[in-house]
Amino acid sequence: MSLRNQFRSCVSPVGLVIVVAIATVLLPHSAFGLVELTPAGFSDIEVEPTDLTIDVPQGQTGTTNLLVKNVGSGVLVVYSIENDADWLSEDPSNFEVPSNGAQSVTVTVDATGLQEGIYNQSMSIESNDEDEGTVIVPIAVTVTESVGINDSPHGMPSDLWLTTPLPNPSRGAMRFRFNLPDERPVRLGVFNLGGQEVSVLHDAVLSAGIHEVNWSGTIRNGQPVNPGVYFARLESDGQARVVPVLRLR
Repeated sequence: MSLRNQFRSCVSPVGLVIVVAIATVLLPHSAFGLVELTPAGFSDIEVEPTDLTIDVPQGQTGTTNLLVKNVGSGVLVVYSIENDADWLSEDPSNFEVPSNGAQSVTVTVDATGLQEGIYNQSMSIESNDEDEGTVIVPIAVTVTESVGINDSPHGMPSDLWLTTPLPNPSRGAMRFRFNLPDERPVRLGVFNLGGQEVSVLHDAVLSAGIHEVNWSGTIRNGQPVNPGVYFARLESDGQARVVPVLRLR
């Protein structure tokens, strides 16, 4: 009797099933030509702060920043950021954020033609987050009286100035307020005591007037800075203004 026939005679069909089952568990999948599938990553959107407040003098423009973060393992795709007001805009309004990354969105209010008062609006952020595909961010805009000579904290309204952020010190988000005498390029960054720039809050051309920028206390890759003393520096047309910043543990 051949060796093959001897094996067939001593192993029942049930025994063969058991042998195959054991081999499937003990041997690597590659031994059977199988490929192990790993689940695709998922995106998880977070925004900071969860609501915005902007003070704008009548007839001028004001800006603030919203940080869109992705705390998921996949790529976050923001399809659109929309609102119902023609005096409110966002830039950028569509983008992608890698895992554990963040994107700063500049929110601009044009108070030209708006009367003094409080305007409540909201932004709708549409993304590929399966659990929270639409995020609503409330916005409270206060249009104040036009800036006069006595309204500037540093003298004439034509001055370039930067105020100490509020709150300061802070564990969370803080808001910077600055004034530009005319339309010009401006860069606002945060530096450590060693003179290294750890975060860029704004680097673009802005119109004349008072602007606001939020900082969540994170560096370029979205990670929080260490507690300690920092400095915010506003640079524009060869001029610079510096204020201290204290981050708490």
